[in-house]
Amino acid sequence: EFAMGLEADGEGNLYYAKRWWSVAMRHYRSAINASSAYRKNSTLNKNVIRMLASAKTRDKANWFLRKTIGRPAKPYLSYCGKHDSNATVKKRCAALVKVIR
Repeated sequence: EFAMGLEADGEGNLYYAKRWWSVAMRHYRSAINASSAYRKNSTLNKNVIRMLASAKTRDKANWFLRKTIGRPAKPYLSYCGKHDSNATVKKRCAALVKVIR
């Protein structure tokens, strides 16, 4: 199970690097489904947060952070909401921190 998650997470990172962000999120979801420990993965969280900057993936990333990752995303969102260099990401992170319980 964990090995399947590791493979899906690695593929997600590869698609993230290609900027195929919707495909990356599908692989990240597979990794989380294989092992919920991936919800706490810093690279996964940071990559999905970065997807908030794109008009194409903004809504999917928002949903993914709220519903798929949930509470483990809060520390990353909190940090980005205060320190991110991208004003759009900063604003969206600050808003998400308030709605994730």
